[in-house]
Amino acid sequence: MRRGQLPDAVVEALLAHGGSELAVLLYRNRVSPAMHIRIAEHPDPAIRDAHADFTRSMAEHGVPMSIENLVEAYGRPPAELAADSDPKLRAMVAHAWRERPITVQLQARTSLRPGGRWLHECLASPGGDQDARLHRRLRSRTRPPPPVPHNPATPGAA
Repeated sequence: MRRGQLPDAVVEALLAHGGSELAVLLYRNRVSPAMHIRIAEHPDPAIRDAHADFTRSMAEHGVPMSIENLVEAYGRPPAELAADSDPKLRAMVAHAWRERPITVQLQARTSLRPGGRWLHECLASPGGDQDARLHRRLRSRTRPPPPVPHNPATPGAA
């Protein structure tokens, strides 16, 4: 399929004859505002929801995508997606949302479990080195200092 916005007549033809398989491609800048409305009001829910369903399916399989696609598919702002109960979705958001606010990073750290994917995704993201330093600082503040061993043979010990 060609790049850029499709003419409205082409979109109308795809909606009439292409089914949900082609409707997946009709999103954002691919169609005019008038066609966005036409798709949103389409009587077939498979066509109305084709792109969002496709995006959610790809997210479930761990396929990297933009934060814009995730927001559009789930209909929630990035901060809500980052706090979702689904660890796969949180990992997708961590990977896609490259400029997360510090509050979202802190919230993610509080929900970390040993070996959690969120930390792995944060470390793999372009700002991962910053995320790693933040994680180490947070962990050092929450761990008690190691016990100092008592050695009775130390000179000066009473």
